[in-house]
Amino acid sequence: MKIYLISLLLTCCTYAGFAQQELRIHHINVKNGDATLIGIYDNGTQKYTRTMLIDGGSASPGERLLPYLKQTLNSDHPKLNYVALTHYHDDHYTGLLAIKDGDLQADSVIDQGGYQMNDIFPNQTLPDTHEVKPGAMVVYTGWTSALTKAVANDYVRGHVTGLFHYGNTAESDLGHKLLLGTIQGIPVTLECVAGWGNTLNGSGITSDLSPTRTNANNFSLAFILNYGQFRYFIGGDLGGDRKSPYIDQETPLTTYLNKDFPSAWSWNHTKQAAGHICGFKANHHGSEHSNSIAFIQGMSPAITVVSAGEQKSWKLPRPDYLQHFSDETPLSVWTTVSNEVYNKGIYVTNLYDFEGIPSKTTAMETFANKPGVSFDYGNATTEAYSSYMIKIKPDGINQKSQFQVYRVDNSGSSTVLLANFLCHSL
Repeated sequence: MKIYLISLLLTCCTYAGFAQQELRIHHINVKNGDATLIGIYDNGTQKYTRTMLIDGGSASPGERLLPYLKQTLNSDHPKLNYVALTHYHDDHYTGLLAIKDGDLQADSVIDQGGYQMNDIFPNQTLPDTHEVKPGAMVVYTGWTSALTKAVANDYVRGHVTGLFHYGNTAESDLGHKLLLGTIQGIPVTLECVAGWGNTLNGSGITSDLSPTRTNANNFSLAFILNYGQFRYFIGGDLGGDRKSPYIDQETPLTTYLNKDFPSAWSWNHTKQAAGHICGFKANHHGSEHSNSIAFIQGMSPAITVVSAGEQKSWKLPRPDYLQHFSDETPLSVWTTVSNEVYNKGIYVTNLYDFEGIPSKTTAMETFANKPGVSFDYGNATTEAYSSYMIKIKPDGINQKSQFQVYRVDNSGSSTVLLANFLCHSL
Protein backbone atom coordinates (compact mmCIF):
# COMPACT_ATOMS: atom_id res chain seq x y z
CA MET A 1 0.00 0.00 0.00
CA LYS A 2 2.82 2.44 0.84
CA ILE A 3 4.40 1.92 -2.61
CA TYR A 4 1.01 2.57 -4.22
CA LEU A 5 0.60 5.84 -2.36
CA ILE A 6 4.14 6.95 -3.19
CA SER A 7 3.39 6.46 -6.89
CA LEU A 8 0.27 8.57 -6.47
CA LEU A 9 2.31 11.32 -4.87
CA LEU A 10 4.77 11.27 -7.76
CA THR A 11 1.81 11.65 -10.11
CA CYS A 12 0.62 14.62 -8.05
CA CYS A 13 3.97 16.33 -8.31
CA THR A 14 4.48 15.81 -12.03
CA TYR A 15 1.03 16.22 -13.52
CA ALA A 16 1.67 19.79 -14.72
CA GLY A 17 4.21 18.58 -17.24
CA PHE A 18 1.62 16.41 -18.99
CA ALA A 19 -1.22 18.91 -19.33
CA GLN A 20 -1.34 22.40 -20.75
CA GLN A 21 -4.59 23.48 -19.16
CA GLU A 22 -6.21 23.06 -15.76
CA LEU A 23 -9.32 24.10 -13.89
CA ARG A 24 -8.88 26.57 -11.03
CA ILE A 25 -11.28 27.90 -8.39
CA HIS A 26 -10.48 31.05 -6.40
CA HIS A 27 -12.34 31.95 -3.22
CA ILE A 28 -11.46 35.61 -2.91
CA ASN A 29 -11.14 37.29 0.48
CA VAL A 30 -13.59 40.18 0.11
CA LYS A 31 -13.75 40.95 3.84
CA ASN A 32 -17.45 40.00 4.10
CA GLY A 33 -19.57 37.99 1.71
CA ASP A 34 -18.74 35.73 -1.23
CA ALA A 35 -16.68 36.06 -4.39
CA THR A 36 -15.69 32.97 -6.37
CA LEU A 37 -13.64 33.02 -9.58
CA ILE A 38 -13.71 29.88 -11.75
CA GLY A 39 -11.31 29.68 -14.67
CA ILE A 40 -9.60 27.46 -17.20
CA TYR A 41 -5.91 28.28 -16.99
CA ASP A 42 -3.36 27.68 -19.76
CA ASN A 43 0.05 26.85 -18.29
CA GLY A 44 1.73 27.57 -21.62
CA THR A 45 0.52 31.13 -22.05
CA GLN A 46 0.02 31.62 -18.29
CA LYS A 47 -3.40 33.11 -18.98
CA TYR A 48 -7.00 32.20 -18.30
CA THR A 49 -8.87 31.21 -21.45
CA ARG A 50 -12.36 31.01 -19.90
CA THR A 51 -13.59 32.68 -16.73
CA MET A 52 -16.64 33.06 -14.53
CA LEU A 53 -17.11 35.19 -11.41
CA ILE A 54 -19.85 34.24 -8.96
CA ASP A 55 -20.75 37.09 -6.57
CA GLY A 56 -18.55 40.03 -5.57
CA GLY A 57 -18.59 40.54 -1.79
CA SER A 58 -19.68 43.52 0.30
CA ALA A 59 -16.50 45.62 0.12
CA SER A 60 -16.28 48.35 -2.49
CA PRO A 61 -14.92 46.85 -5.73
CA GLY A 62 -11.60 48.71 -5.57
CA GLU A 63 -10.82 47.57 -2.05
CA ARG A 64 -10.55 43.80 -2.46
CA LEU A 65 -12.18 42.31 -5.56
CA LEU A 66 -10.67 44.34 -8.39
CA PRO A 67 -7.03 44.23 -7.18
CA TYR A 68 -7.25 40.45 -6.97
CA LEU A 69 -8.87 40.09 -10.40
CA LYS A 70 -6.44 42.51 -12.03
CA GLN A 71 -3.46 40.56 -10.76
CA THR A 72 -4.93 37.12 -11.44
CA LEU A 73 -6.27 37.92 -14.90
CA ASN A 74 -3.38 40.26 -15.79
CA SER A 75 -5.65 43.11 -16.86
CA ASP A 76 -6.41 46.62 -15.62
CA HIS A 77 -10.01 46.14 -16.78
CA PRO A 78 -10.81 42.48 -16.11
CA LYS A 79 -13.25 40.96 -18.57
CA LEU A 80 -14.94 37.67 -17.82
CA ASN A 81 -16.98 35.33 -19.93
CA TYR A 82 -19.67 35.20 -17.24
CA VAL A 83 -20.52 37.22 -14.17
CA ALA A 84 -23.14 35.61 -11.91
CA LEU A 85 -25.09 36.98 -8.97
CA THR A 86 -26.65 34.33 -6.73
CA HIS A 87 -29.14 36.63 -4.96
CA TYR A 88 -29.93 40.23 -4.12
CA HIS A 89 -27.96 40.77 -0.90
CA ASP A 90 -25.27 43.45 -0.67
CA ASP A 91 -22.55 41.06 0.53
CA HIS A 92 -22.92 39.36 -2.84
CA TYR A 93 -23.66 42.16 -5.33
CA THR A 94 -21.62 45.16 -4.11
CA GLY A 95 -18.34 44.18 -5.76
CA LEU A 96 -20.14 43.34 -8.99
CA LEU A 97 -21.41 46.91 -9.32
CA ALA A 98 -18.01 47.66 -10.88
CA ILE A 99 -19.57 46.63 -14.20
CA LYS A 100 -21.39 49.96 -14.45
CA ASP A 101 -18.13 51.85 -15.08
CA GLY A 102 -16.35 49.14 -17.05
CA ASP A 103 -13.88 48.37 -14.26
CA LEU A 104 -15.32 44.88 -14.54
CA GLN A 105 -16.67 43.60 -17.85
CA ALA A 106 -18.53 40.48 -18.96
CA ASP A 107 -19.64 38.77 -22.12
CA SER A 108 -22.78 37.58 -20.30
CA VAL A 109 -24.50 38.07 -16.98
CA ILE A 110 -26.33 35.38 -15.01
CA ASP A 111 -28.61 36.51 -12.22
CA GLN A 112 -31.97 35.78 -10.66
CA GLY A 113 -33.85 37.94 -13.14
CA GLY A 114 -37.26 38.97 -11.92
CA TYR A 115 -37.13 42.26 -13.82
CA GLN A 116 -38.11 43.33 -17.32
CA MET A 117 -34.99 42.32 -19.20
CA ASN A 118 -35.89 43.98 -22.49
CA ASP A 119 -35.32 47.37 -20.91
CA ILE A 120 -31.73 46.38 -20.12
CA PHE A 121 -30.93 43.75 -22.73
CA PRO A 122 -32.86 44.86 -25.83
CA ASN A 123 -31.60 41.94 -27.91
CA GLN A 124 -33.00 39.38 -25.51
CA THR A 125 -36.46 37.86 -25.74
CA LEU A 126 -39.02 38.34 -23.00
CA PRO A 127 -39.12 35.68 -20.26
CA ASP A 128 -41.45 32.80 -20.98
CA THR A 129 -44.95 33.06 -19.58
CA HIS A 130 -44.24 30.43 -16.89
CA GLU A 131 -41.26 32.42 -15.57
CA VAL A 132 -43.10 34.37 -12.90
CA LYS A 133 -41.00 36.01 -10.21
CA PRO A 134 -41.91 34.95 -6.66
CA GLY A 135 -43.92 37.75 -5.12
CA ALA A 136 -41.71 37.77 -2.04
CA MET A 137 -38.49 38.25 -4.01
CA VAL A 138 -37.27 41.84 -4.13
CA VAL A 139 -35.03 42.87 -7.03
CA TYR A 140 -32.28 45.28 -6.03
CA THR A 141 -32.72 48.30 -8.31
CA GLY A 142 -29.08 49.36 -7.87
CA TRP A 143 -28.10 46.17 -9.66
CA THR A 144 -30.47 46.72 -12.57
CA SER A 145 -29.28 50.33 -12.82
CA ALA A 146 -25.69 49.11 -13.00
CA LEU A 147 -26.67 46.66 -15.73
CA THR A 148 -28.42 49.39 -17.69
CA LYS A 149 -25.32 51.58 -17.66
CA ALA A 150 -23.02 48.65 -18.43
CA VAL A 151 -25.07 47.59 -21.44
CA ALA A 152 -25.27 51.16 -22.74
CA ASN A 153 -21.47 51.43 -22.65
CA ASP A 154 -20.89 47.92 -24.03
CA TYR A 155 -19.34 46.63 -20.79
CA VAL A 156 -21.87 43.79 -20.74
CA ARG A 157 -23.18 42.25 -23.94
CA GLY A 158 -25.50 39.39 -23.11
CA HIS A 159 -27.79 37.93 -20.51
CA VAL A 160 -28.20 34.21 -19.97
CA THR A 161 -31.94 33.66 -19.67
CA GLY A 162 -32.24 30.00 -20.70
CA LEU A 163 -30.79 28.67 -17.44
CA PHE A 164 -33.40 29.87 -15.05
CA HIS A 165 -36.95 29.13 -16.08
CA TYR A 166 -38.04 28.15 -12.60
CA GLY A 167 -41.12 26.43 -11.35
CA ASN A 168 -42.64 23.04 -10.87
CA THR A 169 -43.80 22.74 -14.47
CA ALA A 170 -42.92 20.53 -17.40
CA GLU A 171 -41.22 23.49 -19.07
CA SER A 172 -38.87 24.16 -16.17
CA ASP A 173 -35.23 24.34 -17.20
CA LEU A 174 -33.78 23.94 -13.70
CA GLY A 175 -30.89 21.52 -14.13
CA HIS A 176 -29.52 23.14 -17.27
CA LYS A 177 -25.75 22.73 -17.63
CA LEU A 178 -23.83 25.78 -18.80
CA LEU A 179 -20.68 24.84 -20.73
CA LEU A 180 -17.86 27.01 -19.43
CA GLY A 181 -15.26 25.41 -21.73
CA THR A 182 -13.28 22.23 -22.31
CA ILE A 183 -9.91 20.91 -21.13
CA GLN A 184 -8.39 18.28 -23.41
CA GLY A 185 -11.85 17.67 -24.84
CA ILE A 186 -13.45 17.15 -21.41
CA PRO A 187 -16.28 19.63 -20.69
CA VAL A 188 -16.34 21.96 -17.71
CA THR A 189 -19.98 22.58 -16.85
CA LEU A 190 -21.92 24.53 -14.28
CA GLU A 191 -25.31 23.03 -13.48
CA CYS A 192 -28.00 25.18 -11.86
CA VAL A 193 -29.65 22.99 -9.21
CA ALA A 194 -31.65 25.58 -7.24
CA GLY A 195 -33.18 29.00 -7.70
CA TRP A 196 -36.20 31.09 -6.73
CA GLY A 197 -36.75 28.72 -3.80
CA ASN A 198 -37.14 25.69 -6.08
CA THR A 199 -34.71 22.79 -5.83
CA LEU A 200 -33.83 19.70 -7.81
CA ASN A 201 -34.47 16.43 -6.00
CA GLY A 202 -34.10 12.78 -6.93
CA SER A 203 -37.31 12.67 -8.97
CA GLY A 204 -37.96 16.22 -10.17
CA ILE A 205 -38.28 19.64 -8.55
CA THR A 206 -39.21 20.52 -4.99
CA SER A 207 -41.03 23.84 -5.18
CA ASP A 208 -40.70 26.53 -2.54
CA LEU A 209 -42.93 25.36 0.31
CA SER A 210 -42.94 28.79 1.98
CA PRO A 211 -43.19 31.24 -0.95
CA THR A 212 -44.25 34.20 1.20
CA ARG A 213 -41.02 34.26 3.20
CA THR A 214 -39.10 37.33 2.06
CA ASN A 215 -35.52 36.48 3.03
CA ALA A 216 -33.44 36.93 -0.13
CA ASN A 217 -31.32 33.90 0.80
CA ASN A 218 -34.28 31.65 -0.02
CA PHE A 219 -34.06 32.61 -3.69
CA SER A 220 -30.33 31.88 -4.10
CA LEU A 221 -29.00 30.27 -7.23
CA ALA A 222 -27.00 27.11 -6.52
CA PHE A 223 -24.56 25.34 -8.84
CA ILE A 224 -22.60 22.14 -9.23
CA LEU A 225 -19.30 22.61 -11.05
CA ASN A 226 -18.44 19.40 -12.89
CA TYR A 227 -15.23 18.44 -14.70
CA GLY A 228 -14.75 14.75 -15.31
CA GLN A 229 -14.83 13.15 -11.87
CA PHE A 230 -14.35 16.47 -10.07
CA ARG A 231 -17.51 17.94 -8.50
CA TYR A 232 -17.83 21.13 -6.51
CA PHE A 233 -20.90 22.76 -4.93
CA ILE A 234 -21.49 26.53 -4.76
CA GLY A 235 -24.83 27.40 -3.21
CA GLY A 236 -24.84 31.10 -2.36
CA ASP A 237 -26.81 31.53 0.86
CA LEU A 238 -28.94 28.42 0.42
CA GLY A 239 -30.82 27.30 3.53
CA GLY A 240 -30.92 23.96 5.30
CA ASP A 241 -33.74 24.26 7.84
CA ARG A 242 -37.38 25.27 7.89
CA LYS A 243 -37.26 27.75 10.75
CA SER A 244 -38.65 31.11 9.70
CA PRO A 245 -37.53 33.02 7.67
CA TYR A 246 -35.58 30.20 5.95
CA ILE A 247 -36.48 27.18 3.84
CA ASP A 248 -34.76 23.79 3.60
CA GLN A 249 -33.22 23.20 0.18
CA GLU A 250 -30.36 20.98 1.34
CA THR A 251 -32.61 17.95 1.96
CA PRO A 252 -33.96 17.69 -1.61
CA LEU A 253 -30.49 18.44 -2.98
CA THR A 254 -29.09 15.46 -1.07
CA THR A 255 -31.53 13.15 -2.83
CA TYR A 256 -30.60 14.73 -6.17
CA LEU A 257 -26.90 14.19 -5.57
CA ASN A 258 -27.52 10.54 -4.69
CA LYS A 259 -29.26 10.10 -8.03
CA ASP A 260 -26.77 12.16 -10.06
CA PHE A 261 -23.65 10.59 -8.52
CA PRO A 262 -24.72 7.06 -7.48
CA SER A 263 -21.27 5.70 -6.70
CA ALA A 264 -17.74 6.86 -5.90
CA TRP A 265 -14.83 5.06 -4.26
CA SER A 266 -11.88 6.16 -2.22
CA TRP A 267 -8.55 5.85 -4.05
CA ASN A 268 -7.72 2.60 -2.24
CA HIS A 269 -11.27 1.26 -2.80
CA THR A 270 -11.93 0.74 0.90
CA LYS A 271 -14.86 3.18 1.11
CA GLN A 272 -17.80 3.84 -1.20
CA ALA A 273 -20.41 6.60 -1.17
CA ALA A 274 -23.33 7.88 -3.18
CA GLY A 275 -23.95 11.59 -3.69
CA HIS A 276 -20.26 12.41 -3.31
CA ILE A 277 -19.07 15.99 -3.92
CA CYS A 278 -15.31 16.69 -3.79
CA GLY A 279 -15.66 20.06 -2.07
CA PHE A 280 -18.10 22.86 -1.36
CA LYS A 281 -18.30 26.49 -0.48
CA ALA A 282 -20.17 26.57 2.79
CA ASN A 283 -23.76 27.71 2.36
CA HIS A 284 -24.60 31.10 3.89
CA HIS A 285 -21.04 31.68 5.16
CA GLY A 286 -21.23 28.78 7.61
CA SER A 287 -24.60 29.72 9.09
CA GLU A 288 -26.40 27.54 11.63
CA HIS A 289 -29.41 27.64 9.27
CA SER A 290 -27.40 25.88 6.54
CA ASN A 291 -24.81 23.10 6.17
CA SER A 292 -26.89 20.50 7.98
CA ILE A 293 -25.10 17.39 9.13
CA ALA A 294 -27.19 15.28 6.73
CA PHE A 295 -26.22 17.52 3.79
CA ILE A 296 -22.50 17.46 4.61
CA GLN A 297 -22.36 13.74 5.37
CA GLY A 298 -24.39 13.05 2.24
CA MET A 299 -21.68 14.72 0.13
CA SER A 300 -18.70 13.15 2.01
CA PRO A 301 -16.52 16.06 0.79
CA ALA A 302 -12.76 16.34 1.11
CA ILE A 303 -12.77 20.12 1.63
CA THR A 304 -14.96 23.05 2.53
CA VAL A 305 -14.25 26.75 2.08
CA VAL A 306 -16.21 29.35 4.02
CA SER A 307 -16.25 33.03 3.11
CA ALA A 308 -16.79 34.76 6.42
CA GLY A 309 -16.06 38.15 7.94
CA GLU A 310 -15.96 40.31 11.02
CA GLN A 311 -19.67 41.20 11.06
CA LYS A 312 -20.67 41.07 14.72
CA SER A 313 -24.36 40.84 13.86
CA TRP A 314 -23.76 37.69 11.77
CA LYS A 315 -21.13 35.92 13.92
CA LEU A 316 -20.08 33.50 11.18
CA PRO A 317 -19.06 30.76 10.76
CA ARG A 318 -21.10 29.15 13.50
CA PRO A 319 -19.73 26.29 15.63
CA ASP A 320 -22.59 24.07 14.36
CA TYR A 321 -21.18 24.13 10.83
CA LEU A 322 -17.65 23.51 12.11
CA GLN A 323 -18.79 20.52 14.15
CA HIS A 324 -20.85 19.09 11.29
CA PHE A 325 -17.81 19.15 9.01
CA SER A 326 -15.63 17.67 11.74
CA ASP A 327 -18.05 14.75 12.15
CA GLU A 328 -18.11 13.99 8.40
CA THR A 329 -16.09 11.08 6.98
CA PRO A 330 -14.57 11.92 3.57
CA LEU A 331 -13.65 9.47 0.83
CA SER A 332 -10.27 11.09 0.29
CA VAL A 333 -7.06 9.29 1.26
CA TRP A 334 -4.64 10.48 3.92
CA THR A 335 -1.10 9.16 3.98
CA THR A 336 1.92 9.82 6.17
CA VAL A 337 4.19 9.25 3.16
CA SER A 338 4.10 13.01 2.70
CA ASN A 339 2.91 15.72 5.06
CA GLU A 340 1.26 17.45 2.09
CA VAL A 341 -1.41 14.78 1.49
CA TYR A 342 -4.58 15.06 3.59
CA ASN A 343 -8.05 13.59 3.60
CA LYS A 344 -9.88 16.65 4.93
CA GLY A 345 -9.41 20.41 4.55
CA ILE A 346 -11.21 23.45 5.91
CA TYR A 347 -10.35 27.00 4.83
CA VAL A 348 -11.94 30.18 6.16
CA THR A 349 -11.31 33.56 4.55
CA ASN A 350 -11.76 35.39 7.86
CA LEU A 351 -12.07 33.84 11.30
CA TYR A 352 -12.96 35.59 14.56
CA ASP A 353 -14.38 34.96 17.99
CA PHE A 354 -17.58 36.86 18.71
CA GLU A 355 -19.44 37.58 21.92
CA GLY A 356 -21.22 34.35 22.79
CA ILE A 357 -20.02 32.63 19.58
CA PRO A 358 -16.40 31.34 19.80
CA SER A 359 -15.98 30.60 16.08
CA LYS A 360 -12.20 30.95 15.96
CA THR A 361 -11.60 29.10 19.23
CA THR A 362 -13.88 26.26 18.12
CA ALA A 363 -12.15 25.98 14.74
CA MET A 364 -8.69 26.00 16.29
CA GLU A 365 -9.59 23.34 18.86
CA THR A 366 -11.37 21.19 16.30
CA PHE A 367 -9.03 21.33 13.29
CA ALA A 368 -5.62 22.84 14.06
CA ASN A 369 -2.74 20.33 14.11
CA LYS A 370 -5.06 17.34 13.78
CA PRO A 371 -3.81 14.27 11.84
CA GLY A 372 -4.93 14.27 8.22
CA VAL A 373 -6.59 17.71 8.46
CA SER A 374 -5.46 20.78 6.52
CA PHE A 375 -6.71 23.96 8.19
CA ASP A 376 -6.03 27.60 7.37
CA TYR A 377 -7.70 31.00 7.67
CA GLY A 378 -7.09 34.15 5.68
CA ASN A 379 -6.61 36.68 8.48
CA ALA A 380 -4.04 34.66 10.40
CA THR A 381 -1.69 37.66 10.40
CA THR A 382 -2.46 41.31 11.01
CA GLU A 383 -0.13 42.45 8.23
CA ALA A 384 -1.87 40.72 5.33
CA TYR A 385 -4.91 38.67 4.38
CA SER A 386 -5.20 35.66 2.14
CA SER A 387 -7.55 34.01 -0.33
CA TYR A 388 -7.68 30.36 -1.43
CA MET A 389 -7.19 28.66 -4.79
CA ILE A 390 -8.03 25.11 -5.77
CA LYS A 391 -6.18 23.51 -8.71
CA ILE A 392 -7.86 20.48 -10.24
CA LYS A 393 -5.44 18.06 -11.85
CA PRO A 394 -6.46 17.00 -15.37
CA ASP A 395 -4.60 13.69 -15.63
CA GLY A 396 -7.03 10.79 -15.46
CA ILE A 397 -9.88 13.16 -14.59
CA ASN A 398 -12.51 10.86 -16.16
CA GLN A 399 -11.55 8.09 -13.73
CA LYS A 400 -10.37 9.92 -10.61
CA SER A 401 -10.36 13.28 -8.84
CA GLN A 402 -7.28 14.86 -7.31
CA PHE A 403 -6.59 18.50 -6.53
CA GLN A 404 -4.46 20.93 -4.56
CA VAL A 405 -5.32 23.86 -2.29
CA TYR A 406 -3.15 26.98 -2.15
CA ARG A 407 -3.11 30.06 0.03
CA VAL A 408 -2.96 33.17 -2.17
CA ASP A 409 -1.79 36.57 -0.93
CA ASN A 410 -4.11 39.57 -0.90
CA SER A 411 -3.09 40.76 -4.37
CA GLY A 412 -3.30 37.33 -5.97
CA SER A 413 0.39 37.46 -6.91
CA SER A 414 1.96 34.65 -4.87
CA THR A 415 0.81 31.23 -3.71
CA VAL A 416 1.75 28.68 -1.07
CA LEU A 417 0.74 25.02 -1.35
CA LEU A 418 -1.31 23.95 1.64
CA ALA A 419 -2.45 20.45 0.73
CA ASN A 420 -2.84 17.70 -1.87
CA PHE A 421 -6.05 15.70 -1.94
CA LEU A 422 -6.50 12.25 -3.47
CA CYS A 423 -10.25 12.57 -3.51
CA HIS A 424 -12.00 9.65 -5.17
CA SER A 425 -12.10 7.30 -8.14
CA LEU A 426 -14.63 5.27 -10.08
